[in-house]
Amino acid sequence: MTDPTTAALVDSVRKLMKPDRRWVLFEHGTVVVVTDETVDEPAAFAKLKLASDGKVAPGTAAGDFSVSAVGDEGWIVGSHDPDIFTFVPATDVEPGSSDVAVGLAGRTARGADADGQNVLVADP
Repeated sequence: MTDPTTAALVDSVRKLMKPDRRWVLFEHGTVVVVTDETVDEPAAFAKLKLASDGKVAPGTAAGDFSVSAVGDEGWIVGSHDPDIFTFVPATDVEPGSSDVAVGLAGRTARGADADGQNVLVADP
């Protein structure tokens, strides 16, 4: 059985994604969008992509992020790779947090997902 926090995260990401996109959601909210139609195993592809392009390196492009609010649900924290982003639920940061604080939370989550590689959902 999925815990309520995980179920809410999965539901939020599903709402964000276009129906024709394949994507993989990792434990801490990082999403890898699978744009290559020839990929047979999205989860394996996403793990490799996150391991190579999802690692955080402050002071480089791999440390950069962008922050976009998603209504009252949370934020999308983009990375240097357009196919990797992290969803940060509003419940994960203090109310009134700055974009920098949200971005750092998302970047930290992306780093944890790149290291942990725990897939929650691989949506075909």
